[in-house]
Amino acid sequence: MLDPVRLVEALAEERAGLPQDRLREDLGSAVSLIAWIAGREVLTIQELDRCEPDPSDPAKDTAGKVERDQKLEPGKAKAKTRKAEQMKSLPETQKALENGEVSEAHAQALADARAKADAKARAALEQNEKRLLGLGRDETATDFRRRLERFVKVHSADDGRDEHDRKNARQRLSIYDDKDGMTQVRGAFGPEAGQRIRTALDEVSQELFRRDHRDHPEGEPVPTGERTSEQRLAEALDVLCRRHRGQGPPKNNDRAVVILSYEDLLAQLDAAGIASTLADGTPVPASVARRMACDAGIIPLVLGGDSVPLDLGRAKRIASPGQRLAQKALWSTCSISDCRAPFAWCEMHHIEPFNEAGHFGPTDMDNLTPACHHCHDLAHTPGWDIVKEADGTVVTTAPDGTTWRRRPDRCQPEGRPAEPPPAAASEPGTSDAPAATLFTHAA
Repeated sequence: MLDPVRLVEALAEERAGLPQDRLREDLGSAVSLIAWIAGREVLTIQELDRCEPDPSDPAKDTAGKVERDQKLEPGKAKAKTRKAEQMKSLPETQKALENGEVSEAHAQALADARAKADAKARAALEQNEKRLLGLGRDETATDFRRRLERFVKVHSADDGRDEHDRKNARQRLSIYDDKDGMTQVRGAFGPEAGQRIRTALDEVSQELFRRDHRDHPEGEPVPTGERTSEQRLAEALDVLCRRHRGQGPPKNNDRAVVILSYEDLLAQLDAAGIASTLADGTPVPASVARRMACDAGIIPLVLGGDSVPLDLGRAKRIASPGQRLAQKALWSTCSISDCRAPFAWCEMHHIEPFNEAGHFGPTDMDNLTPACHHCHDLAHTPGWDIVKEADGTVVTTAPDGTTWRRRPDRCQPEGRPAEPPPAAASEPGTSDAPAATLFTHAA
């Protein structure tokens, strides 16, 4: 049993002249004492919460009393009250905290984990509380928190889906100018978005670092006074924005995409009776299509008689650029349910999952379909079913049984007008102009 009086007396001694071993021992004692204080604070808040409301007290709830009596910000006072509430169901953690066996941060991690868990994971946490505390004693609070997150995910009824959605729902980004005229950017992102942002910024930041030190002698330390990593990250964000606006190195912005039938590619258009059209259905002579191909660095995709793109690569986890271009020839929007998000916003979804229970679905055209980020997320949510039929029709079934059938909207049967893309194309020759796209269909 921890003796707080003895710890206080030991820590009250003059520090000067104490041997190193004693100083290190007192550092550990300070952690134990802080833990004991945190445990007693929890009990105090719990008891305060049981008290009858005082009509004359301006504080409307327990959090308000904590805020007033400890002179805290409202958010911190509420956090302490929430922790005290969770600790009522974590008796082993409360005991370990008062005995100085775990730090306040470890106890906070367990309380947070229980607050975010669903009923199934919460029951598992309470059942395994003592074992988890034992594992956490030799871990930092950060590592212990990660362990608890994994535990909650494994034991959740929805495999952690609620927590994933909760984090995504808390995503925020604010941009404003401060009093010095500097633009302040502050945000919070879910795990997936955060990883994408971090990866993109790190890659550009590394490019900038190599540029800044191209002539630096090998083996000599880089001067620390040049630029901090934060300054380089700020420039990396600016570079990414400039590249998006077309002011940085070009990223295949000058390519137009022309889709011709195999017969047309062999100059047999007349014999095969194939009509070339623009995306909006306007007929274009094959000679014009060839001229555009010469003038604009066009990538031809070979189509069979049934307008199915061929030979675009298989058995790869990520769809190839060619496969993405081929899907763009078929779809102008997301193909899931009744979503009409532009194709540019879409990712390639594997109808047969690429890696599920050890099974690898092929990255082939007949196993791929465009899905915007939201619909791609739905496609991997339990209860949703996505099927692709032989003719390319994508059938989406929601958990409640609602079904949508979608056919590719860009390759239409002869005699049927093609649907225009969701946004009109810019004039050719401008820096932001999207690729011109031509379509042909077999008679």
